[in-house]
Amino acid sequence: MAKQLSLAFSVFLITSIVSVSQVGAAQPFVVPVVNFLLLEQVAELTALEKVLAAYENPDSKHVFVAAHRGGRENDVADDAPGNSIANIDNALSKGFDQYESDIEILGDGTLVVFHDNHFNDLTNSTVENDLLDNADLEYAKSLLLTFTNGNPSNERIPTLDEFLSAGKDKIMFKFDLKSGTFGESTLKRIFDTVVANDMEEQVLIRGGSYLLTQASEGGYNTNMIMRRFNSAPSVEDVETLVAQYEVRAISIPDGASNEVIAAASEAGLVVEIHEPQGTPEDREAAWAAAIAQGVRQFHSFKPGLLKAFLVENGFREF
Repeated sequence: MAKQLSLAFSVFLITSIVSVSQVGAAQPFVVPVVNFLLLEQVAELTALEKVLAAYENPDSKHVFVAAHRGGRENDVADDAPGNSIANIDNALSKGFDQYESDIEILGDGTLVVFHDNHFNDLTNSTVENDLLDNADLEYAKSLLLTFTNGNPSNERIPTLDEFLSAGKDKIMFKFDLKSGTFGESTLKRIFDTVVANDMEEQVLIRGGSYLLTQASEGGYNTNMIMRRFNSAPSVEDVETLVAQYEVRAISIPDGASNEVIAAASEAGLVVEIHEPQGTPEDREAAWAAAIAQGVRQFHSFKPGLLKAFLVENGFREF
């Protein structure tokens, strides 16, 4: 994406020079028209391309919304339960930058997009303590995902490959890994699924140093990994990270020091925190304070409210 923008701008400059030195007064409109068309091509970016371009631009002031399970604030009205394929287009239509989701594994080894290690709370399963460890894909596909009010939807549990295929070239994904997915062979299958869908640039997998080690030693693009710090990192931690790996973003606990956030920002990293909870007033004050520190992404449980706040206060570039 950055290369495309750079190429277009370079051609713009070159043709502008030509307009002065070669075109002459007889053809005054040729080069401006060419330049206009080039800039129009740059302007006509998709929603995903805009997000990726802002992610690659350390000078961007765009604050990103990572919608928890794709956003579930109005799941019944949207007819789109969390972690469903239907919620991909729904999240995109609401202008969320990332669809935060979860990768689980069934007893037969199938990788699925699902939040819990049992089916009970998020599907219409009636089996007590219905564990994913005991299920195969046929059984998982027999269940219906439920809305936050407990009523069943028409959506089925997607496999990771189905989910990625449905969202390709649409929206950026950020995945958390759930129980049973941290084994070396399973991580390789997750990385391979992303690569097979040609979505390394479109996906972030959030995790600790072990995840980065496995990706790096396996020869995968470590830009797929969002380094998650469970406790506040130091400036030295950030400096070591960027020296060892090529990464785009880090996830840190709320309350990290200004120096740490500044160091990460200066290194070109997008800094994410989980949005604070509380009253709307508490949330807004905390959002504003974090942005002032340099935080550029929120893992949000109320992404609609967050996006409205960001738009109203000028923290969105598109």
